[in-house]
Amino acid sequence: MIINKEYFEQLTCFLSESNDYMHDAKNCVEKINIITKINELLFWLQMYQDNYLDE
Repeated sequence: MIINKEYFEQLTCFLSESNDYMHDAKNCVEKINIITKINELLFWLQMYQDNYLDE
């Protein structure tokens, strides 16, 4: 698998859509944990992209 800007954009889009879906789901501890992890992953993906792919 080649990790490039397009891959990160697709992954970010998928995670954002998953995050939106989770916000519409019934409130529960698992939902909060999943949303937290998605947001954390999106943050680190953006940091990686900023540091290594946008040079």
